Amino acid sequence: MVETKAGKSGTLVFVTLEHRLTGPEGEAIVEEQDIVYREAAISVTGMPAMSIPVPIAAWHAQLTPDPVLLFRYSALTMNGHRIHYDRRYAMDEEAYPALVVHGPLQATLLAAMAHERLGKPLAQFDFRGQSPAFDGVALHVCGESDEKGARLWTAQGGATCMTATAR
Repeated sequence: MVETKAGKSGTLVFVTLEHRLTGPEGEAIVEEQDIVYREAAISVTGMPAMSIPVPIAAWHAQLTPDPVLLFRYSALTMNGHRIHYDRRYAMDEEAYPALVVHGPLQATLLAAMAHERLGKPLAQFDFRGQSPAFDGVALHVCGESDEKGARLWTAQGGATCMTATAR
């Protein structure tokens, strides 16, 4: 499915893909992926503030993404998009203020936190990007248990970058 919408940064095109993995016992995993394409940026987005207080969360971890982590994750996932490892391209061509932290990397960190804190394999994990995260600034990986499993999020510079639920 393809859908065009207007967003804060201009025209956005959403492409929804569904992947189904099956085995000898039938369907094992269903993944729905929404890919967002944005029109070319005309101005640089500001960097997140570096001195924002740590988010209040029952579960918390912090890391500062760097070019090596982003390059390795790009290589591991075969993601060739240069916004994750080519600073000049990310800034000059795509108008980002720094390298962009992969959405799937943030989702991986959130899923790992949920698995560790809940103490059992996840049956369902849903995530949604809210705002880009960048290298060189602390990324907070946060969560808390709820009646169904867990509610999780990443935050950087006072903004929520990704939200997720785990069951």
